[in-house]
Amino acid sequence: MRKLYSGPSRIDASVQLQAWLEAAVDGRVISIAAFRDQSELLSETHRLARHDSRELTELVPSLLAALESRIAPTSTRVH
Repeated sequence: MRKLYSGPSRIDASVQLQAWLEAAVDGRVISIAAFRDQSELLSETHRLARHDSRELTELVPSLLAALESRIAPTSTRVH
């Protein structure tokens, strides 16, 4: 497994985003996750077929942005 990205969310600096790439028999697997205070908030796994020619440099940022859009910033969370 290879880490593709690790860094803060652009929406909420208290959230850490991570993305990993793993080889699979039928292609590749990209796993993305969002953490706050070392607790997982959301995670997703995306399977890419061997013939999928999309570049990781364009795919990973869009996957992270979609995940990020589902996380409420700390200032707007309901307690």
